[in-house]
Amino acid sequence: RYSDNFERYEQFLPFLIALSFFGSAVSLTPISEHINMILVHLVFLPPYFVLLSFMLIVVLLSLCGIHMIIPVTTLALTMTPETVNLTSEAFIALLMSSWVSGMIISPLVPFTVIASTTIRAKETTFAYQWGPGMLIPWLFVAPGVILGINHLTQLG
Repeated sequence: RYSDNFERYEQFLPFLIALSFFGSAVSLTPISEHINMILVHLVFLPPYFVLLSFMLIVVLLSLCGIHMIIPVTTLALTMTPETVNLTSEAFIALLMSSWVSGMIISPLVPFTVIASTTIRAKETTFAYQWGPGMLIPWLFVAPGVILGINHLTQLG
């Protein structure tokens, strides 16, 4: 069973490290040029929708079974905060919010395994039945909070 793999954290740690290296490697390939071209078009949207777009990209990839660390690491290494008119603090909040967005909807992460075990449900049932109920409010609130962080950190 998938959840049995998380009983000991040290079994999961090499997995996370490998995914981080994979995300770093992807950022050094020609794919990063395509990502930058997409960013050029996104920058013309209102800031709220730019942030929402990043979060939705991570969600869609998570639904396809791609661990959220790969797109988050790739985004972090292929763009700068200035590209999307964010401060460093707001950019970090964007990356973490995108991570959480993918984590909420993915059946392949410890959060889902632990939460589904707690309520005695299958991981996929938890992710796909209850995940959207948690994800949708998160997607509406998080970009606004990030923009608030951006505004406050620009003042100081």
